[in-house]
Amino acid sequence: MVYLQNKNGWSSWDGSDHLRKIQVPTQVILGQRDILFSQHAYQEVARLIPQAEEVVIPVSAHQVMVERPDAVNRSIERFLQAQFDPLVQVENKTRKKLQRRAALKALEAQRPWLKFYDTRTPYRIKPPSVALPRLLEATARRFARTPAVEYFGGQLDWRTMDRLANRFANGLLALNVKPGERVMLALSNTPNWIIAYYGILKIGGVAVLSHHTTDAQTLLNRMVDTQCVMLVASSDRYRELRSELRKRGLID
Repeated sequence: MVYLQNKNGWSSWDGSDHLRKIQVPTQVILGQRDILFSQHAYQEVARLIPQAEEVVIPVSAHQVMVERPDAVNRSIERFLQAQFDPLVQVENKTRKKLQRRAALKALEAQRPWLKFYDTRTPYRIKPPSVALPRLLEATARRFARTPAVEYFGGQLDWRTMDRLANRFANGLLALNVKPGERVMLALSNTPNWIIAYYGILKIGGVAVLSHHTTDAQTLLNRMVDTQCVMLVASSDRYRELRSELRKRGLID
């Protein structure tokens, strides 16, 4: 419907003369697979505008600015930079380089450990805009067989990590743990901790962290203070925790 409306609207109008009158530097960006209208019509626009630059973005269709935004931005930035005097460009690059260097020095003065970072490690990382479990799922799809965790000679790949976190999440749901409720984690630094942590997040729960060596009395007090509905701990602590619960009259 949109196609027919535009096609009929343009069929009686010829803008060739208007395009020929454009005198400012112009860049025409096309999607390589744009088949909404004929390729000839798109190419004619670039041909009619005096000294227009035509850029074809690969692997993109009509909505090239949505499908390949980074490529479009790079093309526009390069085009705009070319409009400046070369000497001005060199001066701008030098000034920006000095500004970046000064900013890094100032940041290193505030955070001395940064100067020991590997050259490939950025000083700043943009926080993700999606939920952490979604990042795990995306990583599991993209790097399925890539090792995610190495532990005492063994490995877990990203797909297995995500699958085990899903199993743990389903276990929490089977125990009637609801979204928004708090679950305390008191595990040592093992793959089980990672699996449990992501499992809690996957059901919309809140993970409350505690050290695995914390004594049973303190753990239970913290559970009360933080309103946790469940405690995840190693099986070797079962008797200790059960004894403390019995002392408090919470179980027989």
